[in-house]
Amino acid sequence: MRITAVETGRRGVRLRSSFRTALREVTDFEVVTVWVRTDDGVTGCSEVVGTARITGETNASIEEAVNKVLGPVLIGRDLSDYSVALTDAAAAMVGNTTAKCGLDVAVHRAVAAWRAITLSELLGAAPRPIATDVTLSLAAPPVMAAEAARRANEGFGALKLKVGGPVALDIERIQAVARAVPATVALRVDANQAWTAKQALEVIGAVTAAGVTLEFLEQPVPAADLTGLAAVTARIPVPVVADESAHSAADVRRLADAGACDVVNIKLAKCGGLQAALEVAAVACAGGLGVLFGSMLESGTGVAATVALASRVAAEQVHDLDAGWWAEVQSGAVYEPPLVRAEDGVAAP
Repeated sequence: MRITAVETGRRGVRLRSSFRTALREVTDFEVVTVWVRTDDGVTGCSEVVGTARITGETNASIEEAVNKVLGPVLIGRDLSDYSVALTDAAAAMVGNTTAKCGLDVAVHRAVAAWRAITLSELLGAAPRPIATDVTLSLAAPPVMAAEAARRANEGFGALKLKVGGPVALDIERIQAVARAVPATVALRVDANQAWTAKQALEVIGAVTAAGVTLEFLEQPVPAADLTGLAAVTARIPVPVVADESAHSAADVRRLADAGACDVVNIKLAKCGGLQAALEVAAVACAGGLGVLFGSMLESGTGVAATVALASRVAAEQVHDLDAGWWAEVQSGAVYEPPLVRAEDGVAAP
């Protein structure tokens, strides 16, 4: 069975409420859909989103990369040799990891459809629901506390707080949320690169002294500041997660060698898809680092691929896969807090 066409399109996604981090605020967005079609009528699809401040890509650049550079490499290739074909396509251009992810996931879904199995089974795991946290959008402390209480009541057992300065206000945010939920609810803090190492130490020192227990601190300092990240990791009693600092397997090796984090947040759009993510996870484990699977602000169709991957690599863990939950109209991923499961045979609307 040979690939005969690679196509792209777009659709809009509206959020149930505004999503705000230290980097941006979003109420709706467009996704790029990638379809891979074969000569036997089998189709695989994926959905990805350009996140310029993280991967350097826009939706327009994703479409250009898929249609003009990556996709043509796959035309005429046999699905039975899909891994080599995807490796060849990825080698056709540097960077553009979200575009590569779109093509990679669409091909994997085509292969799964051809074999009449789920994506999880193609990756070597039984389909299963995965536990996820839910994000608390950056807001005033009382607003975040009220939101935290609502999400805990809905069944989420882990909350990820978006923070981003000023430091005194971030301390207040964390403490307010901690007071609003039962002690059994895990609290995760994500600064999205907003702090310096000194500020990170100040915030964590203050909240831990106040008796707040945090499960982890994610990306407290700018992505390129591995020295600062290592200093925070060495000096706080809370595990540190690298997100924007950890795109590729090479990045993860550098993080491990520098002692710059305890865990890496693996996202398909950062590394280039399922095939690359498996390599990143293997490198992380070899370097003594934990792995957490996350997502960009993307559709449930995009999240579903990562759910399948998590079922292969770290099924018992609570991951960071709530992106599809934020959509006003959900598809691809089904949320039953605290669990998310991938719909079988997922196809983009």
